Amino acid sequence: MFDYRQFEAYINNVLSLLGERLPESRKDDISSLADVGEWKLALELLCANLYEDEIPISSDIYTLIAEAGRMLNADDDLWITLSSQIK
Repeated sequence: MFDYRQFEAYINNVLSLLGERLPESRKDDISSLADVGEWKLALELLCANLYEDEIPISSDIYTLIAEAGRMLNADDDLWITLSSQIK
């Protein structure tokens, strides 16, 4: 059974850990999608923003994103592209 609260906790934790590296408007878009049950779209948008803007991430952030993706049974290609941005 999918635990949407755990998924949202992962996403909110990632957004918090990113701090000012990701603009508030983008964080709001991602949070809004998760809040209305568009979990995969929220994760896709998060990964796309991080990748396109080449935002450096910690291994903790990467792990949280991967765990969130696995919860959704998403294709791991979604977050593997971020591995080169781990600093």
